[in-house]
Amino acid sequence: MRAVHQVLPAFVGGDAIGNFAVQIQRTLLSFGFDSRIYARSVEPAQLGRALPLHLHAAHTRRDDGLMYHHSIGSEALDYVRALPGPRMMIYHNITSGHFVRAFCPSLANQLDAGRRALPSLVRVFQAAATVSGFNAAELVAAGFHGAAVLPIPVDPLAWRRAPTRDLSVRVAPEQKLFLFVGRLLPHKCPHELIAWFDWYGREHDPSAMLALVGGFDDRFESYNRALLAAAKQCGQRVTITGKLDFAGLVNLYRRADVFVSFSEHEGFMVPLLEAMATDTPVLAYDIPAVRETLGPAGVRCEVKSWSAIGELAWLLTHDEELRRHVLARQRERLAAFSVERFRTALAAMIESWWNGSRRP
Repeated sequence: MRAVHQVLPAFVGGDAIGNFAVQIQRTLLSFGFDSRIYARSVEPAQLGRALPLHLHAAHTRRDDGLMYHHSIGSEALDYVRALPGPRMMIYHNITSGHFVRAFCPSLANQLDAGRRALPSLVRVFQAAATVSGFNAAELVAAGFHGAAVLPIPVDPLAWRRAPTRDLSVRVAPEQKLFLFVGRLLPHKCPHELIAWFDWYGREHDPSAMLALVGGFDDRFESYNRALLAAAKQCGQRVTITGKLDFAGLVNLYRRADVFVSFSEHEGFMVPLLEAMATDTPVLAYDIPAVRETLGPAGVRCEVKSWSAIGELAWLLTHDEELRRHVLARQRERLAAFSVERFRTALAAMIESWWNGSRRP
């Protein structure tokens, strides 16, 4: 196996799955493999990083290895099913369609189709991998014999070296800034976060600010309008920035007093690593993947009690001893996601996959 290529349903700038595919590609190239990324749809600005899927057949050999990133029902999967050669699935978890059905039934159908396909994929792929044990358990439940866990790596030095620039949010030095980073979708619950923050401002800190960094999905027109209206009702205290480039994102993390998440479904949640890499205390609703990614670090809340979350938020922004303790645990936790561990795990995964694919 001299080449290992990757196929995604879609490649979009700033997307966690696309970024992970690029990290895998760079590491494969450093191992000496030929490696390219293909996607069923490629955002025009990303055409230098990924190629349209229709070019795959002309650019590859029958014995090339292929990794398919499964995150939704897609025609890309139908294409991969018919390919010869060694195939591995990287499973990123699939959000249940019930979270989005009221806003976008067609997307809900795609999501549910992706989940329903899992048992049939046992016969399609010779190996499977995921970014978390939580995801691996779902594959075992679907009939897979096991899955390698390949945690997403983070390089804290890259975040520390990012240049300083003006913030995209106006916030005074004495104001406390809460931050959420992620796509503004119903299952991530930015609507609940804004509602909680409005309450927090009335009950605890009227000068506090909230910044939400992430893009809207045009398919969720009514949800987007409601979210913007809720933010507007909070006046200047809530800002939705849209997507930011790397330097802009790093500087906002650096300024933030707390990263806060109300998300109800994740397969890993990369922004948790980003917050830890920039020494931003994490306060998150306690769901399985968040619990696994954070480990003993950060602060998790088991119930969405506004008063309980509000008390924790107040302590994280005013109790210096607690902040020091939380940040120390977060720095320790980052070691589990080092680039070195990622390279070692990927090399072992490739070797096991290749050896398994040669068995009769």
